[in-house]
Amino acid sequence: MQRERLSLPVRDVSYPAGSLRDLLNGPHVSAATRVALLARIATSTTTEPRFFEPSMFATLRCVCVRFVPEAESICAEVAAMIDARLADGTGNGWRFNDMPSDGDCYRMGLKRIDELSLALHDAPFALLDGNLQDNMLQEANHIGSAPSVRPSGFPARFFEELLVEVVECAYSHPLMQEHIGYAGMADLPQWTTLTLDALEDREPRPLRTSHA
Repeated sequence: MQRERLSLPVRDVSYPAGSLRDLLNGPHVSAATRVALLARIATSTTTEPRFFEPSMFATLRCVCVRFVPEAESICAEVAAMIDARLADGTGNGWRFNDMPSDGDCYRMGLKRIDELSLALHDAPFALLDGNLQDNMLQEANHIGSAPSVRPSGFPARFFEELLVEVVECAYSHPLMQEHIGYAGMADLPQWTTLTLDALEDREPRPLRTSHA
């Protein structure tokens, strides 16, 4: 079955390339916020994984892209943020009692995605085209969500937890914020222009505004 995308009005307010970096290095972002956001940029540009094997890391990168295909160049780097978190052993301090540890969960789930890809298409997941990847992830999610077939290799809640982390990493990344026209991190000295579509002087001006 073909996946049907909703056609919703989209307002394109991307900022010019580099504008968020300029804003981060300016006086309108607090020191703590600046350190946190620049660290995300540095982490996501790391080319060698520390937690995953290269082939598994390639699978994770492709899964991230398929979850948010509209921002492919940014979401491809989200995998590096996940890899760094797992390598450093950090997390939110809790997990569901029917799930393995974060690292084991990722390895088991990504391994199973590639096993299914090889079985169905005779190729690793990373080598499939986007449509095949989308269809396969939908089927894999169905399998992983069905308790009767869970012994197939997918940990409980794997796709649910994966989607949450991918979206969280993606939209907390400065380049994604530049892509969607978000400058909420620039909160110094304060927000005073609060009317609809009004901008503070310090906010970057979008490249274009359109409705589809």
